[in-house]
Amino acid sequence: MGEKRESITKLLNGRVFWLPAVLTLIVVVWGFAAPASFASAANAGLAWVLENFNWFLVPLTFGAVLFCLWSAFSRYGKIRLGGEDAQPKVKTVTWFAISLCSGMGIGITYFATYQPLELFYNPPAFLENVMAGSEEALTYAMRFSFLEWGFHPYALYTCFGIVIAFMFYNGKRRYRVSDGLYPLLGDRVDGIVGDLLDCFAIFVIIGGLGASAGTAIMQVGQGCQHLFGVGNGLGGWLVLTVILAAVYILGSATGIHKWLSWFGNANLYLYVIMMVFALFAIDGVGVLEVLFSSIGDYIQNFIGTSLYLEPLAGTGWVGANNTFFFTWWMVFAPFTGLFLIKLAYGRTLREFVLVNMIVPAIFVLVWFSVFGGGAILWDTENGGAIYATIQEMGPSMAWYALFDQLPLSKVTNVVAWIIVTISFVTLAESLTMSLASMSCKGYADTTGETQPPKILCVFWGVLIAAVSYMLLYSGGRDAIETVVVICGLPTGVFMLAMMLSHIKAMRHCEKYDLSKDPTRLDRE
Repeated sequence: MGEKRESITKLLNGRVFWLPAVLTLIVVVWGFAAPASFASAANAGLAWVLENFNWFLVPLTFGAVLFCLWSAFSRYGKIRLGGEDAQPKVKTVTWFAISLCSGMGIGITYFATYQPLELFYNPPAFLENVMAGSEEALTYAMRFSFLEWGFHPYALYTCFGIVIAFMFYNGKRRYRVSDGLYPLLGDRVDGIVGDLLDCFAIFVIIGGLGASAGTAIMQVGQGCQHLFGVGNGLGGWLVLTVILAAVYILGSATGIHKWLSWFGNANLYLYVIMMVFALFAIDGVGVLEVLFSSIGDYIQNFIGTSLYLEPLAGTGWVGANNTFFFTWWMVFAPFTGLFLIKLAYGRTLREFVLVNMIVPAIFVLVWFSVFGGGAILWDTENGGAIYATIQEMGPSMAWYALFDQLPLSKVTNVVAWIIVTISFVTLAESLTMSLASMSCKGYADTTGETQPPKILCVFWGVLIAAVSYMLLYSGGRDAIETVVVICGLPTGVFMLAMMLSHIKAMRHCEKYDLSKDPTRLDRE
């Protein structure tokens, strides 16, 4: 036993591990012991962020899109991660599948039907002259859904990934988020400054992943109730939390290629099958008309919509919607980016942007057109049946409510439930592995394939599950949304620094690109 304890101690990076672990445990205890107090403090923080920082968070997200495009299509896009002779370790299809699922798999199943319908029947408050249920309402519903789920969120993930990937594979730095700031901070990232940045990143992603897990559990629980008659309350959520945590912890402790690749590929095929089925079952011609009309409108109004802050109307809609979603993605960005680089060895920066931002965003635009635009078409011709169900049972029922209206509903709803479950497992598994990797020392790895210690995967997986259930216990979806927005603000400041760091690294590429040196520098 003494030898085992010593080996674990040697693996653990206490300077990065203990602070976020203890802070998270305190928050969990607070949420369970005094849910009203926790909700009150979180709501106060949310109001402060939305009132004072829309001007920063919304333009910053647009800046991330420009940053990724510059990284891909400037002369720096030809830089190969790992050096000129590095060869990819993962097939492109598998890479894309894992990127799609680990990025927003849960989000696009939860919101693809609900959000366009909600905006169609309740247009943004600042659009006073837009009638609910009109052609114009459809246009705005798809425009804002595309804005919040298309290129912007994937740009945030990819933005962090670009910076960390270059410094890890080519700059010979450590597998840590803070090392992306090496061009700005120099050797200070090896000391207390870097440790605090990594502690912050770990603490934030636990909150973000716990929030996402809570959303997933509500949707999986809704599916269980709808399909199998199992209760969908706190008791049912607790059982689901334990089961899902066991699955993603087991997956994260057995290696990326044994579970994650299979899940990612399987889910991609299910996504495509369900999307094609819904396209023809709803109205193939009508959905395609929505798709191309909406994409045209989205492109035409891309810059204006990306930067709009309703300065005169001041209804708060932009903050509660655009800012909320953008900060949600920011919370996930450091560790999603950290995970994505594990699949990017041997790829160019241009390929990194194409596979992690551009192609997934295009897929999501089609996805929302089919399941959101299609739901609007169906509801306008069938008396609003889908939206009525959502109003009665909540947003987590939206996707199932759509399939209830289509042929083979018993089969398609089961498949829909499976997709939701796999999407969450893929996300939680990937980020649990990244947390474990970040909190151990001696993580020497040149190709992104080294497996982090199993005990750390188990610890972080259990803690994430505890956070997710605490959020459900203390306020459900409202508590989840509040925590996400608060955590997103400091992450946005971190992201701005990361982009500036990468720009400096590119301007002095000969100094920071050490990939031609066969000897990996040990800076642990």
